[in-house]
Formats: sequence, C-alpha cells, structure tokens
Amino acid sequence: MEITSIDIIVGTVSLLLLGLTIFLTLKIRSISGNYNQLTKEVEGKNLEELLKEHLKRIDKQSETISTLQQELSNFKKSTGTHIQKVSFKRFNPFHETGGDQSFILVLLDRNDNGIILSSLHQRELTRIYAKEIKNGKCENKLSEEEIVLLKQAQRE
Repeated sequence: MEITSIDIIVGTVSLLLLGLTIFLTLKIRSISGNYNQLTKEVEGKNLEELLKEHLKRIDKQSETISTLQQELSNFKKSTGTHIQKVSFKRFNPFHETGGDQSFILVLLDRNDNGIILSSLHQRELTRIYAKEIKNGKCENKLSEEEIVLLKQAQRE
C-alpha cells in the first residue's frame, strides 16, 4: 500500500479540523460559563432584560462613586485646618534641675500653620511660651531645638 499525496493532504486537513474542533469546544465552554454566570438566579427573563438591569446597576454605582468622590473632596477641604503634623521633645535646659521636665511641642495643620509650645522648667517655676506659625514660618525668634522640631513636623 502506497501513501499518495492525496492521503497526506487528507490526513493534514483531518488533523487541522480536529484541532479546530477542540479549540471551538473550549471556546463554547468558556462562553457557556460566562452566560451561566450572567444569568444565574434569573428565571423567566430574556438576555436583553438582564443586560438592561445590569446597566441600571452600573449607572447607580457610577452615581454612588461620584457622590463619594465629592464627599471625599469636601472632607479633604474641611480637614485642612486640623492638626496633622506633630513633633515633641523633652529636654533639660538647666543642669541644676533633675530630669527632662522641659518640653517643646509643635502642632501644625496641612498648610504648616499652627503653634510651638515651649515649656522651661526650673526649680521654683515653669514658664510656658507659645509661638504662632504661619505657612511654616514664625515671626518670633526660635531656639535651635524649636527650629529642629518645626522642620521635623513639616516633613511628616
């Protein structure tokens, strides 16, 4: 029995058709799975009604997202003046007193506006100084420690 070129062509075409059949079977399974997922829990509705329902849900979700974005924007605007940056340090400026009873506290908002509170503790008394910060700058002279803590708070 001799193999002719017609036999080779028929065999090649048969293999190609077998491959195509397998590919199309897999594709139909995938589409069928997607269709079943789309139409689950739906009885008595056609595909057009189902798609319209899904589009309505998508529209509602888009509106909800829009509303949430607007609320987030308003929230960001309203919280701009809240304290957001804090820096704190205890220290002992006078060696004759014990412990780190003195402190510097820096409180700033998002725009670097706020205050620096400095407390200097001595044996007989404690003095507290408040310095206003506007746009990251102070009109009063700052100590080295206050400058360091102000910069530290601004980096947060």
